Amino acid sequence: MSVIVAIYNTAGYLGECLDSIIHQTYTDLEIILVDDGSTDESGNICDYYAAKDSRITVIHQINKGMVAARKAGLRAANGEYISFIDSDDFIEKDMYEKVITAIGDYEEVDCVVFGLQEVYTDYIVSKRNNIASGYYKEEQLHTMYSGIFCNGSFFEWGILPNWVTKVVRREVLLKSQYLNSEERVVYGEDAVGTLHVLSQAGNLLVLDICPYHYRQNNYINGLDTISVSQSDIRYLYAAVTAIIKAHWDYELFAKQVKLYLWFVILLRQYEKTMSEDYGYLFPFRGVKKASNVILYGAGQFGITMYKYIVKTGFCKLVSWVDKNAGQRDKRQLPVIRPDNLNQIECDYILITILNEEIAREIYDSLIEKQIDGNKIIWIDKQLLLQEDLPKWLEEN
Repeated sequence: MSVIVAIYNTAGYLGECLDSIIHQTYTDLEIILVDDGSTDESGNICDYYAAKDSRITVIHQINKGMVAARKAGLRAANGEYISFIDSDDFIEKDMYEKVITAIGDYEEVDCVVFGLQEVYTDYIVSKRNNIASGYYKEEQLHTMYSGIFCNGSFFEWGILPNWVTKVVRREVLLKSQYLNSEERVVYGEDAVGTLHVLSQAGNLLVLDICPYHYRQNNYINGLDTISVSQSDIRYLYAAVTAIIKAHWDYELFAKQVKLYLWFVILLRQYEKTMSEDYGYLFPFRGVKKASNVILYGAGQFGITMYKYIVKTGFCKLVSWVDKNAGQRDKRQLPVIRPDNLNQIECDYILITILNEEIAREIYDSLIEKQIDGNKIIWIDKQLLLQEDLPKWLEEN
């Protein structure tokens, strides 16, 4: 097993990350640390660990980005299987033992996928693949492809896109075009990598475990600080469509790719995509200009909608509610709890949650409060499928 850690300026977390790898109960590891031009103490920390553990190899290179760093590690790897770890995360001590044991139950395993735990300042959220655990091959594998990006509800991944939730046979990775992949894809690069793997994998083993601890360091006081440009999304769209068209019938993926792109656009480029040409507050069907609205949800999309309404005045914002209002990561926002929502007059309550299952749960809770169901609107997956993606996605 080759474990590849791409590293850039994560000195504060790197020790915990490396300790979690070197102390694995499964010890037959080749550990490759790629210092991608760090300007803090990360490079020195890598050298320190290499000096005390002969399984560790360090590659120091000028800063080229995460994708290039992972590729450098892959080129140097010799193990039968490859695992990528992010340098600010950590893994449970028996992660590789569980994976290797599971692989041993089958004659051949090209790729293993599992879940992770998102680690926030005050809480942890477990994320699992939205397909049943088990071994997939041939027709089962082909059927599963129809839900890789969006399996069922909007928006729930079928297979988690994160590289760190996969252990892949090295020859499968080398056979894929990953080493030649577009390095300008800096947002969604994991989803692109997943497609490269699946294009060559003859089978897939899904485990119902969450041994990977994924720090959410991009969130400060509950706000996502990642900056994503239209060009970033264009590169992602081009890469995804190119891989699919090269290996599969695109129609098998068309709807889920469209939903994935809408998910990305709603989160990252809403203001530049929303147009009064829609005639309503996209993607909330029927919510016309000057409507009195309450926003329900202060996650990233809720914050996006709040900023847009305040800036443009497209609607009149009556209130903004979230059941977690008052917690530390929400207290800088003008959000209140939804306890007395049935006493506030409005035209619509907009559920600004990009997960249809959670939105339905909120809808049911509001109905229990005797709120008129006709006033409650959440994102309609069918509406997104009907709408054309923005023209700027096709621009060069």
